[in-house]
Amino acid sequence: MVRSGTPLEIWNRLPQYMKSHFISQTDKLLRSSKGCLLFSKLERKQLYQALAFFANVFTMAQAVFIPGFLANLYDKVVENGDTLAYCMYYFVVFDHGLLRMMKILNSILTKEEMDESGLVLIRNCVHMLVCQSMELGAETKASWESAVEDCNPEIWKDVFFLLHKTKGKRGKKKTIRTLDEILIGNVPALKKQIHHFLADNTDDICLAYLLRSLVRTGKVSDSLSYMTFHRAIELFCGRKIGYDIPQKRYGELKSSSFSLDHYGSSYKRAKRIMDNWTHIFAQTA
Repeated sequence: MVRSGTPLEIWNRLPQYMKSHFISQTDKLLRSSKGCLLFSKLERKQLYQALAFFANVFTMAQAVFIPGFLANLYDKVVENGDTLAYCMYYFVVFDHGLLRMMKILNSILTKEEMDESGLVLIRNCVHMLVCQSMELGAETKASWESAVEDCNPEIWKDVFFLLHKTKGKRGKKKTIRTLDEILIGNVPALKKQIHHFLADNTDDICLAYLLRSLVRTGKVSDSLSYMTFHRAIELFCGRKIGYDIPQKRYGELKSSSFSLDHYGSSYKRAKRIMDNWTHIFAQTA
């Protein structure tokens, strides 16, 4: 809620169609039995902004749903051999499932008589599908442009606007690898130990110590980039983790001229964590 901004900031960023929806729906609820509005103009304005604020917080929670959902599906596929989960994961990642879901929403919008609430809901769903598919790398700008050619104007206008705001990768596609792909040795046992590490060390910076411990014991390649490891951990956890601080610390730890013995308490803690987990990973056969 803190990161989402103030009610006024959120209100000012909203598209006009959403502002109109909040105003019309809220005013219906605020009328007395005689049809008169119950609050002053200023009070109503504050209420519109407050409702938009909490709606935005809810949308932000939904925005992390797809990556977390896919991470859980992946675990079920790999660890449990769940065939239904395999089909769902394949549908979303390889069978253009998010595009198909958009087509279903377009069909509903075209064939059904939608009220204002339904239209807002569909447009928000399409927004999330586009943004998350681009973030996952499951779709490209070209695939979305092709998919919406024959769609309802309410959908293709939003999609093209979102694609226009999204920066192109210029041919460089973000590679997301899983822990199963980067770990060397007894992968299930190592993943169990990593789970314990993350439970005991909740600070983002500790990911630098985790990777250094794995490199020391030969459980991952010394050439593995920090960000590849970071994304694999995010997929493993099913949540976003800040990368600036741990990435910087990992760069310090890799420097041949850097010595933990010459620094203060935070580095002594780092040394203690790495020594302990280097021993644990070395014993994990």
